[in-house]
Amino acid sequence: MKFSLIIGTLDRTEAIAICLKSIFEQTWQDYEIIIIDQSSNKLTENYINTLEDKRIKYKHVCYKGLSKARNDALRMATGEYVCLIDDDANYASEYLSIAAENTDSRTILSGHIYDTVKQGDFVGYKTKYNKKKLSLRMIIRTCPSAGLVFPMKMIQESGFFDEQFGIGGFYGSGEETDLILRALKYGYRVKYLTEMTLSHPVPAIKRQLSHQKRKMYAEGLGALFSKHKGYKILTLLRIEHKLRLIAKILVFKGEKKELAINEYNGFKEGYSRYAKK
Repeated sequence: MKFSLIIGTLDRTEAIAICLKSIFEQTWQDYEIIIIDQSSNKLTENYINTLEDKRIKYKHVCYKGLSKARNDALRMATGEYVCLIDDDANYASEYLSIAAENTDSRTILSGHIYDTVKQGDFVGYKTKYNKKKLSLRMIIRTCPSAGLVFPMKMIQESGFFDEQFGIGGFYGSGEETDLILRALKYGYRVKYLTEMTLSHPVPAIKRQLSHQKRKMYAEGLGALFSKHKGYKILTLLRIEHKLRLIAKILVFKGEKKELAINEYNGFKEGYSRYAKK
């Protein structure tokens, strides 16, 4: 079984060096690494050239956009299974071995991401879901792209990343969830594995997102709900999310209140803008 590991990177030579080291140390060695580099300089390219590893496929591009980069990488992939990994993340040594033991032709695996900055879970994982099929609610809340492994056949059936979504796209988030939601319509399921772990540092500066970025992420979520409103449960989740934001607006004061208002407006704008397409 061969894995195609896809990495989009932008001016992060030091980070990707750590990422690649974790890949080289995998107990499962049947893989290829596809790097789409959007950097403004040649530092990453020069570093990759020093490795002289034939398993690495490298491409420098002039555009910006994570979903577009991943689509480029998918077209270059030759593995039966695809792993998405961020350039500042790194795998535990058994990551691919555990993936190989648990995947099948109709399953998307979601690994456990550990945040090395806050020294805790990246999102709200629950142990009770280990090795279980995730509900739509859990998929939306706990399936970041950096921990996903899926069959290449899934792309052939449900399509590539929607390049409107994700960093650098028209909507700045939601690309991996959109991909999964489309795959579910083709009979795929998502299984969460606590033992399939990777580390993903989230710098403190990202925790204090600007008003603009919070609104951007909220717009992406709103657009995602609009695109997939055919799922009945998404209507309920959309209402829940709006009520949660309204509650924050009513309870919070000062900057927190302003952030909540920004998110609420972004969510509404993303939903209505996509609906008008």
